Amino acid sequence: MGRAVRNEVWRLLHSSQLYVTAAILFSCIYTGFGGINGYLMRQGQTIQAGELFIFGMDSWIPQLIITVGFLILVHDVPFGKTGAQLQLIRSSRSRWLLGQVLSCFAAVALYLILVEILFALTTVRNLSFSNEWSQPVLLAARLGKCTAIGIETAVRFPMSVLQDGTVWAVFGISLLYAWLLYGFFCLILIVCSLRLHNNLGYLVVMACLALKQLLESIPAPSILKYISPCDVASISARTITALNVTYTVMFFLMADGILWLVARHRMEQVDL
Repeated sequence: MGRAVRNEVWRLLHSSQLYVTAAILFSCIYTGFGGINGYLMRQGQTIQAGELFIFGMDSWIPQLIITVGFLILVHDVPFGKTGAQLQLIRSSRSRWLLGQVLSCFAAVALYLILVEILFALTTVRNLSFSNEWSQPVLLAARLGKCTAIGIETAVRFPMSVLQDGTVWAVFGISLLYAWLLYGFFCLILIVCSLRLHNNLGYLVVMACLALKQLLESIPAPSILKYISPCDVASISARTITALNVTYTVMFFLMADGILWLVARHRMEQVDL
């Protein structure tokens, strides 16, 4: 299983698909966020390295674009990797499947690091690494308008998030939430591939994102935000406390556990 994880990281790093996806994703990020550079230069201010990642991953349009890029990267799970059939001969089906799941989580970690690098490159000339919220972000949060600091795409800067902790603490939690959410998405793709033999998993992932947007657009019982995966993984849906972070981790552990059991059961029955 450890070898499967190493092989997946090595495969991605040597895959043209990763760099093509990165180029497309960077063009989208720079188009939406690049306008902040003009504001920063005029004001003589900087933005903290993790801030765009935090609020980009928590906003509908940037999260949608980042998710589509990720789905392109993992579209062939679990059987698309070279030598998959040969690996099955040398291992039990359950161990092989677990290796594929762990390699997916490794791919998620690599992809999220890439996303953070792309966000940092967008403002590389005006970047800082302090642990305090930058003045542009504080201004956008007070005014409730991202356009006030030159960002053209719809990005939310909730004041509640700024009050929940320091930049790097919130960044770490945001990274953890995104890792759990995208790992969950991978398991959805695996289950749909094994059980339904089609690409319904993509529609399920898109439905999760759409549900988050729907709950933000209409009056809805707050309990729904505790069962909607994208809301559970949102830093602004609920205050950042030890209890809520624990709930998020446990929610995805349980959801992943259920999906794993379904996938393993189907893996034992699938005709290879």
